[in-house]
Amino acid sequence: MSPDPGLRDFAALRVVTLLQITLFVEMFMAWEFSRLASPAEGIYFAADTPHFRFVNVASWIAVAIGYPALLYLLSRSREELAHV
Repeated sequence: MSPDPGLRDFAALRVVTLLQITLFVEMFMAWEFSRLASPAEGIYFAADTPHFRFVNVASWIAVAIGYPALLYLLSRSREELAHV
């Protein structure tokens, strides 16, 4: 949104990097879940059981890191626009 192409490129690079990390984490979580669950058995979610403990803990870690990173990027972009 900035009139300066350099700032736009830098902001886009930050968003694309976060998106790539998010997709990598999502692929890992889907792979890990597929090893533990079976749609044939009717398991479509990671229950709060010891069997799914790793998937659930990893999900919370991803959320605890991902959302603050997103909020940081949004606030940083807002600050950069205010200085333009």
